[in-house]
Amino acid sequence: EALDIFYLSEKLRLFCNEFELKILAKHSYKLTYIEEVKNMIKLRGYENVPSIMLYSKLLNLYTDSANEDNYFSLRQSVSENNPLFPKKELAEIYSTMINYCSIKINEGNSKFLVQLFDFYKEVVSQDILLEDQSFSPYHFKNIVVIGLRLKEFNWIEAFITDYAPLLPENQRDNSLSFNLAQLYFYQKKYDLVIKTLQSVEYDDYIYNLNSKTMLICTYYDTGETDALFFLFDSFRAFLNRNNEIPEARKVLYRNFVSIAKKLARITPKDEKAKQKLTLELESMNNVASKNWLLEKLAEL
Repeated sequence: EALDIFYLSEKLRLFCNEFELKILAKHSYKLTYIEEVKNMIKLRGYENVPSIMLYSKLLNLYTDSANEDNYFSLRQSVSENNPLFPKKELAEIYSTMINYCSIKINEGNSKFLVQLFDFYKEVVSQDILLEDQSFSPYHFKNIVVIGLRLKEFNWIEAFITDYAPLLPENQRDNSLSFNLAQLYFYQKKYDLVIKTLQSVEYDDYIYNLNSKTMLICTYYDTGETDALFFLFDSFRAFLNRNNEIPEARKVLYRNFVSIAKKLARITPKDEKAKQKLTLELESMNNVASKNWLLEKLAEL
């Protein structure tokens, strides 16, 4: 019976992995025996066996993602049963749930912002995201971004202080400086944003893109016009000469620079120009920091 339970649990886990790779890597799998496995679980009365229950609910998250009750049911089951699972396996389950929340946030479902932050805090407190005593820069950045959007400044500052030493050594300086700059930006400590970002030349092009975007936002908010227009030109040159950056991502940031440059030239009393730029921006789907641009247009 233990072997049967192991087999059925492992089969469900592999189904979930295959669905995840179909989404993330656009890889196609021929999924076999899903219904047969579900029927066997029901026939043997294994629905409440913890491993089978968790992976069944995780599978529901993939096959019926529109039903948010699947997420909340899984979240409750994970919290109740996580002592029964090794941390490596829990990390896989939690990563899927984090991805689901992120998708919902990107769809505009704001309640999942709080959900994801609370979930991250739970995971961090149990050290589940640590791999060989190292903290993923990806999760580190996500936690900071979500916390800042919720204005949890004190918690985020403590988190950065406590967990930055656990970042991989070869990425630690870049990750620490960039996330500190984000914290300062949300706190409107613009002098510290500029000091922090100007002191680092990032190796990773994603950090470079995001840091230059943050500097543009900072110069705009502080009225540093000369520095702002110089950065517009240098940012565009950086996009043109960097062959690492995928073309689709270059388009996002070229559009950002273009709209931000037009925004910087609009005078507050020019309602016609403001309305025209707002309509242009709203019609675009491929522009970085779109919400910030819309917010600044509304403030004019």
